[in-house]
Amino acid sequence: MLLLIAALCLPAWVAYARPDNMQDYVRLHVIAQDDSDAAQALKLKVRDACLEHAQTLLKDCQDAEEAWTLVNQHLDAFTQAAQTAARANGFDGEVCAQTGIFEFPDRQYGDVVVPAGEYRALRIVIGSGEGRNWWC
Repeated sequence: MLLLIAALCLPAWVAYARPDNMQDYVRLHVIAQDDSDAAQALKLKVRDACLEHAQTLLKDCQDAEEAWTLVNQHLDAFTQAAQTAARANGFDGEVCAQTGIFEFPDRQYGDVVVPAGEYRALRIVIGSGEGRNWWC
């Protein structure tokens, strides 16, 4: 399984990362409403809800292509998971999920470095999306 789909970025999945095959990932990008402490805390709760959904949905995936297909087929379910987490934590603004090719910075997970570049990703935007990001 070659996935960072945090989608997701579950620690167990990171162990499968191989530096020679970094484009074989589906990544997660969560953008907070703003930089307030509350918005940043909410971003992490939304991230956790998306990771939980991804873990269930993608548990039997054999590769990133299969994961990408499932993420796109279940985009509404990711939107619902993110919105439910946001509502449960007092946010009543817009929360949307989208997929695409997005730019990511370098990320390090233990001994594995995922280099900056363009990756397929599930992007969750909370409200106006003007806050700090959570990257995986």
